[in-house]
Amino acid sequence: MSLLKRIQDVNKGGADKKYDAFGAVFEVSTAVESNGAVKLTGKLLNESNPKVKAGEEIVVTFRGESASKSLTNFVKGNGKKSLAAPDAAKGTFLTLEGCFFSDEMEDGKRVLSSRWLNTLASSNDTDHDNRSFIENILATAPRISFKNPAVQPGEPERITLPVNARTVTARVKTDHGTFEKEFPVTWAVQKLEALGPNDKPQVHIDTVEPSNARNVRSRQDLEEVLAEQLGRGTKALALLRVTDGEDVLTRAVYVGFKRDGDEYVPDTEKTLEDLFKNNIFKGIPNDDLFAGLVNGDVRVESIPGYRMNYAGDPTQDNNAAFKLISEVKAGRTQRYEMIFGEQANLFSKVILPGIARTDTISGFSPFNILADEPGTYLANQFSTPLVRPGAEPQPPKLPAEEAQEPAPDFASLESEFDTALKGEEEAPAGPRP
Repeated sequence: MSLLKRIQDVNKGGADKKYDAFGAVFEVSTAVESNGAVKLTGKLLNESNPKVKAGEEIVVTFRGESASKSLTNFVKGNGKKSLAAPDAAKGTFLTLEGCFFSDEMEDGKRVLSSRWLNTLASSNDTDHDNRSFIENILATAPRISFKNPAVQPGEPERITLPVNARTVTARVKTDHGTFEKEFPVTWAVQKLEALGPNDKPQVHIDTVEPSNARNVRSRQDLEEVLAEQLGRGTKALALLRVTDGEDVLTRAVYVGFKRDGDEYVPDTEKTLEDLFKNNIFKGIPNDDLFAGLVNGDVRVESIPGYRMNYAGDPTQDNNAAFKLISEVKAGRTQRYEMIFGEQANLFSKVILPGIARTDTISGFSPFNILADEPGTYLANQFSTPLVRPGAEPQPPKLPAEEAQEPAPDFASLESEFDTALKGEEEAPAGPRP
């Protein structure tokens, strides 16, 4: 029986305990040791989750077998003196995982029960001044992209490995053309392990911003909107969607780039030229598409997005990119499957803590992923202010499959959350760029 089904069984019949955990970003006011764990007061900073009220003063406690790790991680991220006085770490920013609000109140404040913490930015470390987070986005699972170290017949020259997927799809050249071919994920991991010391894989995550979707009324509209959205940086993207009120078709557009002096800049002009050479949406002639827009038969929206590179050099130890690759090599991907499911093309609402080198999205590099709201969507399922397919998020299929047995108690279920976070305690609380 899957973990998800077991959770449903535990909660069947209106039980008062619900496993509907989410992530949060938290600013510390006070921190004290309590029963071998850390106990916090402070305020929440993220605001896109309806369960969370940004700026709300709350109390945070830690539960479960790993509660003591909250104390270890807090001291590791903020120094031994961070608990010398209740306000010694005031102003520190933490990321919290596996959270839900309990029924308790303490000094008039709601109590947030959390499972895990990491330090996003310590008030005692000036090197953390560029730490930040991005929320209110949907993302697909991170991907590791690398050159095939030993191309065999029927294999692609380059491999892109989604960290949550059970299979990998690649384009393979043959005597009859180039075709998509599916490979087992074990094959891709073996190729990753075979990379030499001079081979440098890349780690990235694709994001979209549904709340910033733009309405498109004509071809000129589309050109202007895409020029703006794709001009944000050399890894900008846009997700186009067309609907007749029933079906929703999608098309992702990634900007090309060109050299301008000593810099690379987005080549929106060439990208648009290539886009209009063929039908924008498969099976829909462009003339029919734009005629439908004029007649009001269809609606088109353009959702901005960005392909973000993970922070750090993936060939060097002690950074986020290297750590993610190490997790994949070791088969520790359960955490990503819990957030993104087991299909590469599923979107999930997340919070991305990271390093903001500039005040634009092109200068942001994530080093962690927090589940904002549970559930996954296909590209044609999630809602924006303009297009609302009405699909409910699908709970990600969790990887642990067990024999039929009576539903365990709630605490037993939650221990699997700790399994998914295995290895976090050895990792630095605040990865460096």
